[in-house]
Amino acid sequence: MSNFLPDISTTVQSVTTSVALVTPQTNVGYQPQNPEGPQPPSLLFHYEGENVAHLQSDITDHFIEDNTAIQDQISLKPEKVTVHGFIGELNDIFPVSIPNNGQIEAIVPNVAAFVPQFTAAGQDAINQAAAAYKTEQNAQNTLVSAWGALSRAGQNTVIGSSQGLQQAVFQQFYLYWRNRVLFTIQTPWAVFLNMAIEELRATQDESTRVITDFYVSFKMMRFSTTFLQTPGQANLQSSANLGQTHPVNDGTTVTSATNTVGGGTDSIPPPP
Repeated sequence: MSNFLPDISTTVQSVTTSVALVTPQTNVGYQPQNPEGPQPPSLLFHYEGENVAHLQSDITDHFIEDNTAIQDQISLKPEKVTVHGFIGELNDIFPVSIPNNGQIEAIVPNVAAFVPQFTAAGQDAINQAAAAYKTEQNAQNTLVSAWGALSRAGQNTVIGSSQGLQQAVFQQFYLYWRNRVLFTIQTPWAVFLNMAIEELRATQDESTRVITDFYVSFKMMRFSTTFLQTPGQANLQSSANLGQTHPVNDGTTVTSATNTVGGGTDSIPPPP
């Protein structure tokens, strides 16, 4: 047992990090993107509901003379992902934590058979694992508080400091929506980047006060690039395109041109 316990610290640290393999069996949640600093923790539902990926195109219908339509243009609409999940005040989600030996002894003080007996090295490994988990939790709580402070001044929504799990998850989604935060969304089929919250519905029916259904629709953002010209480049391009034209004098006069067209003054027939 003492040989096994030193690996607990490494195991806990690998579990509590934000990096996870993306597989259909593993849900890493909905990760807010923060390009200017550390990434905030992912949002996870207690129970994952239906996931929908929506791909749609606009295809033109041009009607021609014989009353048939031709389709020659395809416009791809942004990808959309809709997720559904449940948040409950009471749940069976097991926390990723390892209590130290003192906590275990405090819980089962009267059952001597269940009190663990660890070596000094084993106890040190457990304490290190517990400290690593606590550090990770403190870091995540700090990130949540920092991102929560992003709420814009003057908003008319009151969010209390004492919150249940339903209020806490709604607050996070709400602040991310207000601040137009982009997400990395994992689906059973692919991972989508630069997804913005297009719609959020939090539903609690009449049968409960401890469970909330969250329906969140994400839409992919696409950005264009703007190229700016300097004034010198614009003037150079304008003069190169327009140019200058000068008339050429070949010595032709109005009289000579008239004589040439009419065959000379002698060829003009007299009036009747």
